[in-house]
Amino acid sequence: MKLRSAKDFWSGLVFMAVGAGFAVGALNHGFGTATAPGPGAFPFAAGVLAALGGAALLFKSLTLETEGGDRLGAWALRPLLLITVAVAGFSWSLPHLGLCFAVPGLVLLSALATGGVRIQTLGLQLIVLTAAAWGLYVGWVHAVVPLWT
Repeated sequence: MKLRSAKDFWSGLVFMAVGAGFAVGALNHGFGTATAPGPGAFPFAAGVLAALGGAALLFKSLTLETEGGDRLGAWALRPLLLITVAVAGFSWSLPHLGLCFAVPGLVLLSALATGGVRIQTLGLQLIVLTAAAWGLYVGWVHAVVPLWT
């Protein structure tokens, strides 16, 4: 069996692994019913869909020819690490510092990962995304999320 696209092959494997992990992790939560889904329903469905998409990508990488073999390039370590730190920091800071500090921290670290972001654009993103998160979670969903502590 010849590998025709290294990028699609490795991407497919990652999607399958992450999707399977979410689906298996969701088995520990209740699925609920069709009219009242439980906390495990969405992560299970999203995990299964991600794993199926990964399987399709993996199949494509083994069957469809791509020009030049579509080799895997260098890893972008800076964005990978900064986005990972941003998400982990958000997870920690939300219950400890509140939404008004967690969202701007997430946006700032994510902006550092991309580089080349203008201060005016970043300031607007901080304001809009923090207000949108507050409106979505507190105003619409009525989630109990600390604004600041």
